[in-house]
Amino acid sequence: MMESQKKIGKDNNTSQAKWLKMELRIENETSVNDIQKQFNVYYPFLHLQFYRSMQLGNHHVQRIQKAHADLPIKQLASIYGPMKLSIARDKTVAQLLTDFKAIGLIAQVSRKSGNLWVETSLTVDWTLDRQNKEAILIS
Repeated sequence: MMESQKKIGKDNNTSQAKWLKMELRIENETSVNDIQKQFNVYYPFLHLQFYRSMQLGNHHVQRIQKAHADLPIKQLASIYGPMKLSIARDKTVAQLLTDFKAIGLIAQVSRKSGNLWVETSLTVDWTLDRQNKEAILIS
């Protein structure tokens, strides 16, 4: 750990310290809800939703369905042990979704807009930090 990182922790500057390790910790038994809670520590005005792909009958047709909050992540993705996924402030929504896709997860990020959650599909090139700040301004 760098000396400046140690110093921040010693000064008990929690607002800065919480940004040092902006990552999701994911294990086989981690639930969808656990990941959502970790994400919301850093981005309280954003919502992370996971989906599962379901094969319909013998056809090559798939249906995408919201993953239940209590569902263990191992039922959605191939995770072979503990891992960390960066959710740094400068990461774009597109980059985050690509990271999830790389481990077999289908995810969506929504931004709070008043009392509604708006898909970020038109602003995937915005950073997570910008998405959260925009939601703060609107809410």
